[in-house]
Amino acid sequence: CKVVDKAMKDYQSLSRIERVWFNSRAVIDATNNGGLISYYYNSGTENVYDAIEDIELLGKERIVEIIKEFNRIIFLELKVPTDIYERNKFIENLTENADDKLQDLESEISLLIDDLENQLNIFLTEEKILD
Repeated sequence: CKVVDKAMKDYQSLSRIERVWFNSRAVIDATNNGGLISYYYNSGTENVYDAIEDIELLGKERIVEIIKEFNRIIFLELKVPTDIYERNKFIENLTENADDKLQDLESEISLLIDDLENQLNIFLTEEKILD
């Protein structure tokens, strides 16, 4: 709770370890509670490029590739908007073909997300944050 509060007040003040936890948890929790698409239409995505770096740090390249592909499909090769309403406009205008591609990626990431959570726990243990 302390890290979430800190991130909401001043995201830039997060330590590297806190940032890895915060961004990885945002992807994990969204994926487990509505699919990766829910990451995009809720808060958290403001930091998607940091999340990509943080998940790369954890060695989860396929998840990084899936997030990048989501970005390309939803935002048509444009930078992911930090504004939630702008992101939702893109999501509302997805084509059936784009939606089908996203569904395939959703199926794949759902099989990988527990591994990301396990790797995050290993990272936090190695950093002496968890026992």
